Amino acid sequence: MGYFDDLFSADFLFDSEYKQRADIQQLKADLEAAPDPSVVLGPLAARVDRLELLCKALTELIMSKGLATRDELSVVSQQLDLADGVEDGKISARVRKAAPRCPSCGRFVNPRRDNCVYCHATVAQGLPDRPPERTVSCGGCGKDVPESGSFYTASGLRCDACFEQVLP
Repeated sequence: MGYFDDLFSADFLFDSEYKQRADIQQLKADLEAAPDPSVVLGPLAARVDRLELLCKALTELIMSKGLATRDELSVVSQQLDLADGVEDGKISARVRKAAPRCPSCGRFVNPRRDNCVYCHATVAQGLPDRPPERTVSCGGCGKDVPESGSFYTASGLRCDACFEQVLP
């Protein structure tokens, strides 16, 4: 008999049906053994809700203190979103994977810091050379200052001296 005849033989059909039934039984067993999605997703949803609340609180605090306007925060958010080259409202896995982590606790760290803000472990040795810090122009006096030494205000970026003058 040829291959075509084998496809319709009783042995082949029975064997396929038997394998299908075994596969269905295995899938049912796997489904019953799988964790309840609400058990897994419930804590994640609560964490997302908490993070959303904290982000909104920080945004309101920053704006109420006059450190940044809603537009400035939107620009910074857009710049962070574009770090992976795609404006899609999220940080890509590639950017997250390339971000430096603390060798002790594994949390993300600022490459400009020498110590982890969470566990205080030294992280400078494990990080690549720091890029040169960008400078920005102070909107008050016009001096060029390091970006890390500038502050957002309602009237634009300010250096330390000009920022102290803006404070009440």
